[in-house]
Amino acid sequence: MFYAPCVWVFKCHHHHVVVVTVFQFLRDGILAAIPDADVVRRLASFRKMDLAVQPGSALMKTIDCFTQPASVLLMHSDEATLLADVAVIRTLELDGMFTFKD
Repeated sequence: MFYAPCVWVFKCHHHHVVVVTVFQFLRDGILAAIPDADVVRRLASFRKMDLAVQPGSALMKTIDCFTQPASVLLMHSDEATLLADVAVIRTLELDGMFTFKD
């Protein structure tokens, strides 16, 4: 099932599973911090986060799945919980999950 750009939900062993790709970099710059990484790690369905970037990295604007800064693996037996966690990640993206040095 397709919910958002580069988000796929499927069922595996009675659990709903989703890999969320994070499309955050709307501009070029130097990454200062990832302040909301711990918020993502505390989500009820969180299993794993792969960060392709670290603070201090020079970054270019995200243009596709191959230039994404992170991906998050979520898994939960309740699909509503899973989708609520996806919504949290999308909100964090818009609110500044990643901060840049000016």
